[in-house]
Amino acid sequence: MSNALQNRLVGTVILVAVTVIFLPDYLDGKKQTNTETFVDFPSSTSSLSATAPDTFPAQKVANATRREVVVIDEQAADALLEQAQNDQLIDQPTDNPEKTSQQPKQTDEERRMAQLMAKNLQAAKADDNAPVDNTNNSGGSTAKNNSLAQQTVVKSKPDTANNNAGWVVQLGSFGNQKNVNELLQKLEKAGYRSFSRKVQTSAGRLTKVFVGPELDKEKLDLALPHLKETTGLTGKITTFDVVSD
Repeated sequence: MSNALQNRLVGTVILVAVTVIFLPDYLDGKKQTNTETFVDFPSSTSSLSATAPDTFPAQKVANATRREVVVIDEQAADALLEQAQNDQLIDQPTDNPEKTSQQPKQTDEERRMAQLMAKNLQAAKADDNAPVDNTNNSGGSTAKNNSLAQQTVVKSKPDTANNNAGWVVQLGSFGNQKNVNELLQKLEKAGYRSFSRKVQTSAGRLTKVFVGPELDKEKLDLALPHLKETTGLTGKITTFDVVSD
Protein backbone atom coordinates (compact mmCIF):
# COMPACT_ATOMS: atom_id res chain seq x y z
CA MET A 1 0.00 0.00 0.00
CA SER A 2 1.37 3.30 -0.99
CA ASN A 3 2.01 6.13 1.44
CA ALA A 4 -0.54 8.35 -0.22
CA LEU A 5 -3.31 5.83 0.34
CA GLN A 6 -2.33 5.37 3.96
CA ASN A 7 -2.39 9.10 4.55
CA ARG A 8 -5.85 9.30 3.03
CA LEU A 9 -7.14 6.50 5.23
CA VAL A 10 -5.67 8.07 8.36
CA GLY A 11 -7.11 11.48 7.45
CA THR A 12 -10.51 9.92 6.80
CA VAL A 13 -10.49 8.10 10.15
CA ILE A 14 -9.48 11.27 11.98
CA LEU A 15 -12.18 13.29 10.21
CA VAL A 16 -14.84 10.69 11.02
CA ALA A 17 -13.73 10.56 14.67
CA VAL A 18 -13.82 14.34 15.00
CA THR A 19 -17.24 14.40 13.37
CA VAL A 20 -18.59 11.72 15.70
CA ILE A 21 -17.20 13.46 18.78
CA PHE A 22 -18.04 17.09 18.15
CA LEU A 23 -21.02 17.00 15.79
CA PRO A 24 -23.61 15.92 18.46
CA ASP A 25 -22.55 18.75 20.77
CA TYR A 26 -22.80 21.21 17.92
CA LEU A 27 -26.25 19.99 16.89
CA ASP A 28 -27.59 20.01 20.49
CA GLY A 29 -26.74 23.66 20.88
CA LYS A 30 -26.13 25.32 24.24
CA LYS A 31 -27.15 23.07 27.11
CA GLN A 32 -29.46 24.45 29.79
CA THR A 33 -29.37 23.26 33.35
CA ASN A 34 -32.32 23.60 35.73
CA THR A 35 -31.43 24.37 39.30
CA GLU A 36 -34.07 23.89 41.97
CA THR A 37 -34.20 26.65 44.56
CA PHE A 38 -35.35 25.89 48.06
CA VAL A 39 -36.60 28.65 50.38
CA ASP A 40 -36.77 28.08 54.09
CA PHE A 41 -39.69 29.80 55.81
CA PRO A 42 -39.40 30.47 59.52
CA SER A 43 -41.77 28.47 61.64
CA SER A 44 -44.67 30.33 63.27
CA THR A 45 -43.78 31.01 66.87
CA SER A 46 -47.13 32.34 68.05
CA SER A 47 -50.70 32.25 66.73
CA LEU A 48 -52.91 35.30 66.52
CA SER A 49 -55.93 35.24 68.82
CA ALA A 50 -59.26 36.59 67.59
CA THR A 51 -61.48 38.51 69.98
CA ALA A 52 -65.18 37.81 69.78
CA PRO A 53 -67.39 40.91 69.36
CA ASP A 54 -69.23 42.15 72.39
CA THR A 55 -72.86 41.16 72.57
CA PHE A 56 -75.64 43.66 73.15
CA PRO A 57 -76.12 44.06 76.95
CA ALA A 58 -79.83 43.33 76.88
CA GLN A 59 -79.91 42.13 80.48
CA LYS A 60 -78.00 45.20 81.67
CA VAL A 61 -80.38 47.52 79.85
CA ALA A 62 -83.38 45.65 81.25
CA ASN A 63 -82.02 45.89 84.79
CA ALA A 64 -81.27 49.60 84.36
CA THR A 65 -84.77 50.37 83.17
CA ARG A 66 -86.67 47.97 85.41
CA ARG A 67 -88.75 49.96 87.83
CA GLU A 68 -91.88 49.36 89.76
CA VAL A 69 -95.01 49.87 87.64
CA VAL A 70 -97.23 52.58 89.03
CA VAL A 71 -100.85 52.76 87.84
CA ILE A 72 -102.36 56.13 88.61
CA ASP A 73 -105.41 56.07 90.80
CA GLU A 74 -107.12 59.36 91.64
CA GLN A 75 -107.75 58.47 95.28
CA ALA A 76 -104.20 57.22 95.80
CA ALA A 77 -102.81 60.25 93.98
CA ASP A 78 -104.86 62.59 96.18
CA ALA A 79 -103.44 60.84 99.23
CA LEU A 80 -99.91 61.20 97.87
CA LEU A 81 -100.56 64.87 97.09
CA GLU A 82 -101.69 65.44 100.66
CA GLN A 83 -98.66 63.54 101.90
CA ALA A 84 -96.34 65.65 99.73
CA GLN A 85 -97.90 68.81 101.14
CA ASN A 86 -97.37 67.49 104.64
CA ASP A 87 -93.73 66.79 103.77
CA GLN A 88 -93.30 70.39 102.68
CA LEU A 89 -94.74 71.52 105.99
CA ILE A 90 -92.34 69.22 107.80
CA ASP A 91 -89.37 70.66 105.90
CA GLN A 92 -90.26 74.21 107.03
CA PRO A 93 -88.40 75.42 110.16
CA THR A 94 -90.41 75.39 113.37
CA ASP A 95 -89.93 76.92 116.78
CA ASN A 96 -90.13 73.56 118.53
CA PRO A 97 -87.29 71.28 117.30
CA GLU A 98 -88.32 68.43 119.63
CA LYS A 99 -91.76 68.21 118.01
CA THR A 100 -90.24 68.25 114.54
CA SER A 101 -87.80 65.47 115.35
CA GLN A 102 -90.64 63.22 116.47
CA GLN A 103 -92.34 63.34 113.04
CA PRO A 104 -91.51 60.43 110.66
CA LYS A 105 -88.85 61.10 108.05
CA GLN A 106 -89.10 59.88 104.48
CA THR A 107 -86.29 59.08 102.12
CA ASP A 108 -85.53 61.30 99.14
CA GLU A 109 -86.77 58.60 96.79
CA GLU A 110 -90.16 58.41 98.50
CA ARG A 111 -90.52 62.18 98.46
CA ARG A 112 -89.59 62.36 94.80
CA MET A 113 -92.10 59.64 93.95
CA ALA A 114 -94.83 61.38 95.92
CA GLN A 115 -94.15 64.71 94.18
CA LEU A 116 -94.08 63.06 90.74
CA MET A 117 -97.37 61.30 91.42
CA ALA A 118 -98.92 64.57 92.58
CA LYS A 119 -97.72 66.38 89.48
CA ASN A 120 -98.90 63.50 87.32
CA LEU A 121 -102.41 63.78 88.77
CA GLN A 122 -102.48 67.52 88.08
CA ALA A 123 -101.33 66.87 84.49
CA ALA A 124 -104.06 64.24 84.01
CA LYS A 125 -106.73 66.68 85.18
CA ALA A 126 -105.37 69.38 82.88
CA ASP A 127 -105.38 67.04 79.86
CA ASP A 128 -109.08 66.30 80.37
CA ASN A 129 -109.87 69.89 79.34
CA ALA A 130 -107.06 70.39 76.82
CA PRO A 131 -108.04 70.88 73.11
CA VAL A 132 -106.76 68.32 70.63
CA ASP A 133 -106.47 68.03 66.85
CA ASN A 134 -107.26 64.64 65.30
CA THR A 135 -108.41 64.07 61.70
CA ASN A 136 -108.82 60.25 61.83
CA ASN A 137 -111.96 58.35 62.87
CA SER A 138 -111.78 56.15 65.98
CA GLY A 139 -111.69 52.37 65.64
CA GLY A 140 -111.81 49.32 67.86
CA SER A 141 -108.51 47.83 66.73
CA THR A 142 -105.14 48.56 68.29
CA ALA A 143 -103.62 49.66 64.96
CA LYS A 144 -106.22 52.42 64.54
CA ASN A 145 -105.68 53.55 68.11
CA ASN A 146 -101.93 53.76 67.52
CA SER A 147 -102.49 55.99 64.48
CA LEU A 148 -104.72 58.21 66.62
CA ALA A 149 -101.96 58.43 69.18
CA GLN A 150 -99.52 59.71 66.57
CA GLN A 151 -101.94 62.28 65.14
CA THR A 152 -103.34 63.56 68.44
CA VAL A 153 -101.66 66.78 69.53
CA VAL A 154 -102.39 68.03 73.03
CA LYS A 155 -102.05 71.78 73.22
CA SER A 156 -101.06 73.10 76.60
CA LYS A 157 -99.46 76.22 77.97
CA PRO A 158 -95.72 75.97 78.64
CA ASP A 159 -94.77 75.82 82.28
CA THR A 160 -91.17 76.82 82.84
CA ALA A 161 -91.34 75.72 86.46
CA ASN A 162 -91.64 72.05 85.42
CA ASN A 163 -88.94 71.86 82.72
CA ASN A 164 -86.94 69.46 84.90
CA ALA A 165 -89.91 67.22 85.79
CA GLY A 166 -88.43 64.33 83.75
CA TRP A 167 -88.96 62.30 80.58
CA VAL A 168 -91.55 59.70 79.55
CA VAL A 169 -92.04 57.26 76.66
CA GLN A 170 -95.44 57.56 74.98
CA LEU A 171 -96.48 54.14 73.65
CA GLY A 172 -99.86 55.02 72.16
CA SER A 173 -103.49 56.03 72.65
CA PHE A 174 -106.31 53.52 73.06
CA GLY A 175 -110.08 53.77 72.95
CA ASN A 176 -110.63 50.42 74.64
CA GLN A 177 -109.86 50.38 78.36
CA LYS A 178 -109.26 46.61 78.22
CA ASN A 179 -106.32 47.15 75.89
CA VAL A 180 -104.94 49.76 78.28
CA ASN A 181 -105.14 47.39 81.25
CA GLU A 182 -103.51 44.56 79.31
CA LEU A 183 -100.66 46.84 78.22
CA LEU A 184 -100.11 48.11 81.77
CA GLN A 185 -100.00 44.54 83.07
CA LYS A 186 -97.53 43.56 80.37
CA LEU A 187 -95.27 46.49 81.28
CA GLU A 188 -95.54 45.62 84.96
CA LYS A 189 -94.43 42.04 84.28
CA ALA A 190 -91.49 43.38 82.26
CA GLY A 191 -90.45 45.54 85.23
CA TYR A 192 -91.33 48.98 83.89
CA ARG A 193 -92.99 51.82 85.75
CA SER A 194 -95.95 53.03 83.68
CA PHE A 195 -99.14 55.06 83.95
CA SER A 196 -102.15 56.00 81.85
CA ARG A 197 -103.74 59.36 81.16
CA LYS A 198 -107.18 60.10 79.70
CA VAL A 199 -107.59 62.78 77.03
CA GLN A 200 -110.61 64.14 75.21
CA THR A 201 -110.26 64.22 71.42
CA SER A 202 -112.54 65.03 68.52
CA ALA A 203 -112.78 61.27 67.86
CA GLY A 204 -113.84 60.51 71.42
CA ARG A 205 -112.27 59.92 74.79
CA LEU A 206 -108.91 58.11 74.56
CA THR A 207 -106.39 56.84 77.08
CA LYS A 208 -102.67 57.37 76.61
CA VAL A 209 -100.12 54.95 78.06
CA PHE A 210 -96.71 56.21 79.20
CA VAL A 211 -93.56 54.62 80.64
CA GLY A 212 -91.74 56.66 83.25
CA PRO A 213 -91.20 59.32 84.32
CA GLU A 214 -87.38 59.26 84.44
CA LEU A 215 -85.02 62.10 85.23
CA ASP A 216 -82.31 60.51 83.04
CA LYS A 217 -83.29 60.55 79.36
CA GLU A 218 -80.50 58.13 78.45
CA LYS A 219 -82.19 55.31 80.39
CA LEU A 220 -85.31 55.68 78.26
CA ASP A 221 -83.23 55.77 75.05
CA LEU A 222 -81.68 52.44 76.01
CA ALA A 223 -85.09 50.99 76.89
CA LEU A 224 -86.76 51.77 73.52
CA PRO A 225 -85.60 48.56 71.72
CA HIS A 226 -86.66 46.37 74.65
CA LEU A 227 -90.04 48.14 74.88
CA LYS A 228 -90.69 47.55 71.18
CA GLU A 229 -89.74 43.88 71.58
CA THR A 230 -92.00 43.52 74.63
CA THR A 231 -95.10 45.43 73.49
CA GLY A 232 -94.71 45.59 69.70
CA LEU A 233 -95.20 49.38 69.85
CA THR A 234 -92.74 52.06 68.79
CA GLY A 235 -92.40 54.48 71.69
CA LYS A 236 -91.64 58.17 71.49
CA ILE A 237 -89.69 60.04 74.18
CA THR A 238 -91.31 63.29 75.27
CA THR A 239 -90.84 65.66 78.15
CA PHE A 240 -92.94 65.07 81.23
CA ASP A 241 -94.71 68.45 81.14
CA VAL A 242 -96.92 69.08 84.14
CA VAL A 243 -99.67 71.72 83.79
CA SER A 244 -101.20 72.89 87.03
CA ASP A 245 -104.93 73.40 87.29
